[in-house]
Amino acid sequence: METIRFDYLKTFLSVARTRSFSVAAKDLGTSQGTVSHHIAALEEYFDAELFKRAANGVEVTEAGAILKETAEKILQEAQDAKAKISSAKQNLSGTIRIAASTIPGEHIIPSLIAGFQKHYANIKFKIKAEDSLNSLNSYKLTTLILQQWVPCKVLRKNLISSKWDKTIWFSSCHVIMN
Repeated sequence: METIRFDYLKTFLSVARTRSFSVAAKDLGTSQGTVSHHIAALEEYFDAELFKRAANGVEVTEAGAILKETAEKILQEAQDAKAKISSAKQNLSGTIRIAASTIPGEHIIPSLIAGFQKHYANIKFKIKAEDSLNSLNSYKLTTLILQQWVPCKVLRKNLISSKWDKTIWFSSCHVIMN
């Protein structure tokens, strides 16, 4: 084998996870012979034993542990690249401006955006985290996220609500989208 195939790496990771060729075959919807072939090809390619046969299945060898860590990264990078290419084909781009009260703006939204941007790399975000509604008035927003319920009369009085496509209020128990 001159190159490594993704399906061989997926097979390897399945065997490493399940500690069984037959369970990995079942999980992958293939035969145990195919799993054995994939592992043998990888062992030949790396010139190393990847699994030790044990009484209760198989165990990853030192070489197998190195491959496991690398294979996980390779498959994740391939998945990320696929998502980025798909996003580029859809040509989604632009900037989403979000205003949020301090807690969601500093502690919740950044991790949500990081996950979103793995799939839509051309979408940029600008976040303004502040608790004062009046100071948010001059910020050109796409979305407003507030930690507490603010009656619409108060919101309309302090801000021009038509600036937002979505307004989200949340507390520890409820999320309400407007």
